Amino acid sequence: HELRTPLTIMRGELEVALKRPRTPEEYHAILSSNLEETKKVGNLLGDLLALARFDSSSSQLSREPADVLSMMQEIIEDMETLAARKVIIIELAGQEGVVIPLDKPKIMRAFINIIDNAVKYTPERGKISVEVIRTGQAAVVSITDSGIGIPDEDLPHIFDRFYQVDKSRSSQGFGLGLSITKTIIEAHGGSITVESSVGSGTTFLVSLPIPANQADSLNIQVT
Repeated sequence: HELRTPLTIMRGELEVALKRPRTPEEYHAILSSNLEETKKVGNLLGDLLALARFDSSSSQLSREPADVLSMMQEIIEDMETLAARKVIIIELAGQEGVVIPLDKPKIMRAFINIIDNAVKYTPERGKISVEVIRTGQAAVVSITDSGIGIPDEDLPHIFDRFYQVDKSRSSQGFGLGLSITKTIIEAHGGSITVESSVGSGTTFLVSLPIPANQADSLNIQVT
């Protein structure tokens, strides 16, 4: 269904365009629309490929020591441009020196997915708070937004592949982002949970283990 819809739109628009000669402006509009649909298909195929690699255990984690607080600062700096469009403030607090061997590109993608969702579903002039703490042998990252929240009946399913809460929340995606996030975090030996209520915002809690011997944790095969 997710592949068929953009392809159907593209085919319909091209068939209409070929029925009679059109103005340059009309052709431009049709080509622009088709370009957007191809981007959607490309994004979907990229997400499916990422999940397929994890499912087949063919993806490896190339771990290097990374300071979690510094990494989250880097992510927030990248996301602030998007947040600024809605005048959303992203705040970061936490402990420095929490270093874990991580596959940085993959784990950054996981956190970007969470913060991107927070920006999408937080009203203008809202706030997103990110905190990094060490609890025992784990680094815990909490991401809390002042957004619209998630209904109780949907909470158990938000990490399911292709699950969409409703059209108003999910029209910009395919329901794969949080599934990919969970897969990446669990590949690192971590866990992710969510707490939310409609109208009161959402909090994601990500726990990543701190190995006793970090050197032995590098370049581990994903299972």
